[in-house]
Amino acid sequence: MFIYIDFLIKKILKRKQNVIMVFICFFVIVFIYVMNINSQKILRDSLASQIKMSEKAINDKTKIMESNDVDDSSIQSLQKEIDEINTTKKRYRDLIKYYENKEWDKFYDSYLNELNSQKKVIHQTQKISEKDTNKNEYLEMIEATDKQMNIINHYRKNHLNYENSDYPIYGITFTLYLFGTVFPILLTAVSVYLLSQVFTFDYVENMDRSKLLSLKPIEKTVSKIIAGCIIVLGIFTICTLISVLIATFVTKNIGNDYPIMVLVDNHLTCIKAITVFVKVICMNIFYMIFIILLSYIMSLLIRDSLTLLLILLCMTIGCAYLPNILPVIKPFSHLFPFIYVNALLVIDGSLTKTFMNPNIHFNFGMMVLITGMIVLIVLIIVLLALETKNDKEKLCQ
Repeated sequence: MFIYIDFLIKKILKRKQNVIMVFICFFVIVFIYVMNINSQKILRDSLASQIKMSEKAINDKTKIMESNDVDDSSIQSLQKEIDEINTTKKRYRDLIKYYENKEWDKFYDSYLNELNSQKKVIHQTQKISEKDTNKNEYLEMIEATDKQMNIINHYRKNHLNYENSDYPIYGITFTLYLFGTVFPILLTAVSVYLLSQVFTFDYVENMDRSKLLSLKPIEKTVSKIIAGCIIVLGIFTICTLISVLIATFVTKNIGNDYPIMVLVDNHLTCIKAITVFVKVICMNIFYMIFIILLSYIMSLLIRDSLTLLLILLCMTIGCAYLPNILPVIKPFSHLFPFIYVNALLVIDGSLTKTFMNPNIHFNFGMMVLITGMIVLIVLIIVLLALETKNDKEKLCQ
């Protein structure tokens, strides 16, 4: 049995297109990391842009003051506005200075004050505005400001270096970013691609070559599933380790204490990245095993690798995003095992909010995946029993 497992794994690894697939995953990780590194100065550039806008506003108001058409009261009003803009400009310059000198405590204190001021302005504007159509827009702005304030507060309390939380660059936070963006589709597609080869390799023109081996049906099934687990979980582990190690090596920071915003009781809360990371890995492993079992059952029905690949892609990736297309199934979406491919979005509450389904959370997701795995295992046992029975009947004939 172990010889057969070794044979299947080597057969998959020897195919050049499979090795190329792994390298593609590596280049995707590196490319995204470089993009995130280049996005770290967005806040600094935004502050610099605000200074330029302030200088332009001062120049415009100064020109108005120097014109002959302005009375004394208007000049005083304009001068007051210029003084206020100069004060704001000085605050922005101080923020840039703290940022560039990495005086993070001073930067966080000043930036929190700035965010508080922005929040007050949004509230005031919201009260003044009479347009109901703008209510959601203001609520989103307030929510985004609150989120940023929570993150900056976490940085300050834990004495952490600044990181653009939208484009993280540290070991664990960057890896979680990948799990929230490209990994669900990338790893699922690669896994299904490899599984469609592992489980159909023995079939040639609907003939099962594995029957020529001295393996019982149960040994053949277990061998294929173990080989699938080794390959898929191996790719999953390699991609996860590569992303963690690259980001940690470049920044010298694994980022385990950095915050991930999680929806708890309808409120955003900062949870340490390492806590979220463990849950994401756990849910992804169970999801991968579920996909392996499903792929094996489908391979018993569909013996052509390309057809199997296309159907599995539609089932896994297609069903994962089906609630976005058919809103009517959103209330029942927590029962679909496929949506848990987006483990990070499940854990941080994003899917709960998107699908308006409070039942989408880590504990229920694990229960759905485990139940799904048990059902698939029972189905495999039933199919094995039927196959064994058919083989015995053929021998009797």
